[in-house]
Amino acid sequence: MAAVTVHLPASLTAPEPGCEIELEATTVGDAVAQVVARRPRLAARILFEERPQVSFVLNGRQLRPSEAMRTGLSHGDRLDFVPPVAGG
Repeated sequence: MAAVTVHLPASLTAPEPGCEIELEATTVGDAVAQVVARRPRLAARILFEERPQVSFVLNGRQLRPSEAMRTGLSHGDRLDFVPPVAGG
């Protein structure tokens, strides 16, 4: 397991401020499961029928949706959860 920092922006956690969570995880999917377990009210904002509703940025690099949940994590990684942005 790797010690990683997960960043949850305010747009995802509202009405609470954004935050960072330190956790031990081996994959992005494992990190998602731990975040949802720690913050169950965010589950519907993060997952829909077990599929991610957010994008993931690992150390500044956006992950492909088809591979994101299987992507391995290393000690010291930063994983950002990025909610969808709508506009017109």
